[in-house]
Parts: sequence; C-alpha cells; structure tokens
Amino acid sequence: MKPVKVIGSGEIAKLFFGLVNKVDTIVFASGVSDSIGCLKKDFNRERCLLLSTIRDNPSAQIIYFSSCALSGVASERSSYYRHKIEMEILVKTNAKSFLIFRLPQVFGLFHPRKVTLINYFINSILNEDNIRINTLAERYILHTDELYIIVEKIISGNADNLVMDIGNPRKYMVSEIINECEMALKKDARLSHFEAQDSYDINFALMREYFSDSAIDEMFQKNYLSYKLSVFLSSVSSLSQSNN
Repeated sequence: MKPVKVIGSGEIAKLFFGLVNKVDTIVFASGVSDSIGCLKKDFNRERCLLLSTIRDNPSAQIIYFSSCALSGVASERSSYYRHKIEMEILVKTNAKSFLIFRLPQVFGLFHPRKVTLINYFINSILNEDNIRINTLAERYILHTDELYIIVEKIISGNADNLVMDIGNPRKYMVSEIINECEMALKKDARLSHFEAQDSYDINFALMREYFSDSAIDEMFQKNYLSYKLSVFLSSVSSLSQSNN
C-alpha cells in the first residue's frame, strides 16, 4: 500500500491525510471552493496547479472534486460552474488515470469566514442578517465523515476513469435546512421569501455499485440532517450562548 499524496490544506484535503491506496494516487483538493465570490485569478491558479500536478505525476491516479450541480439541467452556467466543467475536461484529457467526484453541499467544521451554504445560514442567524429564501429550492447535503467513507471505499475498489456523483441520495428543502439550523442554535432566522424553480435530480447509480442499499440506508438514516447539523453546530451554539 502506498501513501496518498494530497494537494491542498483545507478541510477536505485534511480528510485524506494518511490515506493509503494500492496505486500511486494524488488527491487534488486545492480547487476554487467559493461558487459566488471567486475571481479569474483563482480560476487561473487552480488551472495551472492542476495541470502541473498531472504532468509532474504522469503515472498517478488523479482524484478531483467537482460539483453535483453539473449533473443537473441548467439553462445558464455561472463562471464557477463553467470553470468546473473546464477542469473536468482538463483532467480527463491529460491524466492517464483519474476519478472525478461530483460533490453536493458539503459541511464538516464550522468556519465563520468560509463561504458555504450552511456556514452562510449559521452566520446570518447569529448576526441576525436577513436570509432571502427560495421556498422551492432543494439541495443535496453531505457531511465530511461520509465523504471520506465513500471516497475511500471507491478508490480502494479499483475504480478508474470515472466521473461520479456521490452524496446522500435524499434532497432537502432549503427551508428545512434553515429550520434545523434554527433549532440547533435556539435562535430564529430573519427570512424573506420568493419562489423560483431551483432543484435538480442526481443519479447516484455509479456510487451504488460500490455500496449495497442497506449500507446506504445505514449511512443516511432519516435523522441524518438533524444529527449531523447538531454535531456541526454544537460549538457554534456554545459560542452563541456565551456571547449573550
């Protein structure tokens, strides 16, 4: 078994420190993660680093993290999602061996300055900022614990040259996610509402080839969202109460 090389220093990168695999493997976890406030220079930095990583390691399997949103039907793509498509093409055309994992909304540790969906909700509730909520919006949610379990299982199963959606097969209404945040924080959100179609369906068939139905049911039980959010928010709740 060989130690996996990890490119990056963020939360997802740290998940895979110490991971081993049967083949030379590089987990590239140094990509652009902010789908809203990203800049052209950030895209260029990722592009250059990803290409040089592939060229410097021609025999390694490249693990790249993309977005489940690319599997959804959308009439328009933001610059972030166009960039993700470009990076997927770069990996597929330059790496001899690769796995591209398309991720949903991922959360693990609370970071006040990290721009993710759940961090945004938590910060907004704590700061009493208004959240403009689309009452029709739905999202797939995945905790970093299950992200690691799924990725480790798949790369150890000799998977190669695949683009795969991974995550909790259940979709959640965004309003439900906010409600769980409110309950964990014991604090109401300030909300304004609008309606617009904002949902897509993901086919997790490839992921299911590596996990039995019972294993998926065990990972993603009915209380998955509430339990994982309670763990995620426990330190935030303590911080909020100490500041009151």
